[in-house]
Amino acid sequence: MTASGVAVDGAGKFTAPLGTLTIPGAANPITGRDVVIEAASLSGTLETTTFCARLAGNVVQPISVTLDPAQNPCVFIRSAEGDPVPPPVTSQTFATICAAN
Repeated sequence: MTASGVAVDGAGKFTAPLGTLTIPGAANPITGRDVVIEAASLSGTLETTTFCARLAGNVVQPISVTLDPAQNPCVFIRSAEGDPVPPPVTSQTFATICAAN
């Protein structure tokens, strides 16, 4: 997924509207079913190599629930195609990355 034309303020803060997302069932270890999120968006602060953003939206499949951004942080690690997969983010690293967001 690519979001373009997203405004970023002087402090690096942004909100990226993503529209409707479909997460394939293979990525859903709970039910194995596709997850559909309508009105999805990410809000956060851009950093140089790693940053945290919060996911908002309305899950409409396989259940109906509104996502609370405070409970749905996403960690982004900059990499280029062909780079090795980075190591898993530990809870301590996660807390440090997401503390400001």
